[in-house]
Amino acid sequence: MKNFIHLIFTCMVSFFAFCGALSMKDNPWPGFAVAFGIWGIFLWRYNVRTKREAMRRSYEEWMFREYMRGRSNGHR
Repeated sequence: MKNFIHLIFTCMVSFFAFCGALSMKDNPWPGFAVAFGIWGIFLWRYNVRTKREAMRRSYEEWMFREYMRGRSNGHR
């Protein structure tokens, strides 16, 4: 859900940046830089979030295995 909200926010910012860049007559490059920059930030943060989620999931699986191993040895 958080990724979807970030995606919508990224789409809105880039849309307005592209519209602003297309309406500039002299130098549209700052608008293009903002539009592509926000997509770069979105992709970078998405990568960080997925890595963090994978690490959390692997830690939870490890903790569950440790718990089950302890239960099978008669420890509580």
